[in-house]
Amino acid sequence: ASKAASDHLVRAYFKTYDSSGNQLAAAQLSQLKVGDQISIAISGNTSGGSIDKARFTVNGNLLPETSSKNSSGEFTTTYTIPAGITTFNIGAQLHHTDSAISWF
Repeated sequence: ASKAASDHLVRAYFKTYDSSGNQLAAAQLSQLKVGDQISIAISGNTSGGSIDKARFTVNGNLLPETSSKNSSGEFTTTYTIPAGITTFNIGAQLHHTDSAISWF
């Protein structure tokens, strides 16, 4: 039988941080300016196997995969706020080491 992410209990949590590592509240996100750097973070757990990396999308643009983690054990990537963009659609996926599950 083939496996799927639904075969394991999987949870993911998404956060954003400023360049000093402080978690940003929703009100702070609306105050970001062009050139500000943020860390986008995701963590997750599974009841079987392990998670070894993450990838993020911002406004439909896929960012490079990352295995970098912060001190909280969350996978992170750095993103610089560009000019001319005022809204952001951020997505993230985690990678399970079981190739039958892969990205979820």
